Amino acid sequence: MIEKGKNLQFYSWEKDNQSITVVGTRLPDQPMTFTFFLGKDQLEDIGSEMITQFVTELRDSLSKQKDKKATTKSPKIAKRPRRAQRRRR
Repeated sequence: MIEKGKNLQFYSWEKDNQSITVVGTRLPDQPMTFTFFLGKDQLEDIGSEMITQFVTELRDSLSKQKDKKATTKSPKIAKRPRRAQRRRR
């Protein structure tokens, strides 16, 4: 039997003119947790201020992407039905 383990998502976040790598980790039946890295050094998030700011910006970014996709959808073009092919004798 195969079971799904950790689900990881990587984000690049620009904050205070620094590029921060954010790793989102989700285990089955648990909420997603975020870990912040500046280069290879893990940043401490005292008081969960960074998580709050990151999640807010992520939500806004995702909603903008969703709106952009909804407005840029091309209209469906009706296709002509195919003619039946004649059988060769």
